[in-house]
Amino acid sequence: MALTRRDFAALSSAAALIPAAVRGQARVALIIARGGASAERPAGTAAAFDLAVTEGADYLETGLAPTQDGVLIARDDHELSSSTDIAEHPEFAARHTTKTIDGAEVSGWFTEDFSLNEMKTLTCRDPAARSRSGGGRALAPGIMSFQDVMDFARAASVREGRVIGVCATLRQSAYFASIDLAVESRTAELIRLNGYNWPSAAMIVRSAESDALKALGALTRARRSWIIAADDGPSADFATARGYAEIVSPPAVAIFDLSAATPTPTPMLASAHAAGLAVHARVEATIDPYPPRPFRPGDLRGLFTALNAAGVEGVVTDRPAVAAKARVVRTESNW
Repeated sequence: MALTRRDFAALSSAAALIPAAVRGQARVALIIARGGASAERPAGTAAAFDLAVTEGADYLETGLAPTQDGVLIARDDHELSSSTDIAEHPEFAARHTTKTIDGAEVSGWFTEDFSLNEMKTLTCRDPAARSRSGGGRALAPGIMSFQDVMDFARAASVREGRVIGVCATLRQSAYFASIDLAVESRTAELIRLNGYNWPSAAMIVRSAESDALKALGALTRARRSWIIAADDGPSADFATARGYAEIVSPPAVAIFDLSAATPTPTPMLASAHAAGLAVHARVEATIDPYPPRPFRPGDLRGLFTALNAAGVEGVVTDRPAVAAKARVVRTESNW
């Protein structure tokens, strides 16, 4: 969908607003769709983003990785073999290689060895696997650039009549800097060019690397989110983190005391809030069964409802439809 000049002007102003889906509703968590609705469509594709918007997402999240010609593309991992059909392209066979990244050897095909035009010839697929409609892998044509994702969010905002934000995740920043493809400066430049360069804009940049967040802070005024592991939560120095982030993003289950008969928030949530940090909980089904007890296994809606009740400001999830249902429950219950 092409935006008119009037649409662009309206959305440039609207980008500073809280998404309309939660405007006027106190302490209702934003829904940040990880890779779009990536539990149902290949992550980082227009199909996944479109479904996420339909299901009620407020922000579209994507990982960013640079191409050989310095363009940021929507990929969670710069190694391409699990998320694309690159192994089926004989013209790229010779570029299969092994690299040492963060101290580990990784074999495959990497975004930084291909141009954007070459990336656009690939088909994305769901590395988890089976198509939800039955048989075969879920496929989606077209790798998107970071610019494509922002354009998509603006067009969806016009179509839906509400602001759809963008959440960009930077990974392996130190590695990319070591090969002269620093992602922080490229990310910040596009944020500025697209009118998201202020703290209230509908833009969030995430990273687990504090140095990357500090570098971003010198280049853009967009909000930054520090991704932390479950084990880091109890010892995290939130007061120091407030110097390079506005948001902290722990795994959802780390927010609760799972040894209690009823899930109750740990001190981590209060500590982050006391330091002036918003909390965006990551719903990551890495535990089998998920969520773990005392939640009812498989009850994602119950987990989202508990997160809303605890007072998190956002949830990052590949299942935005379930999160949206939990948000309605909370609103109707006046929590």
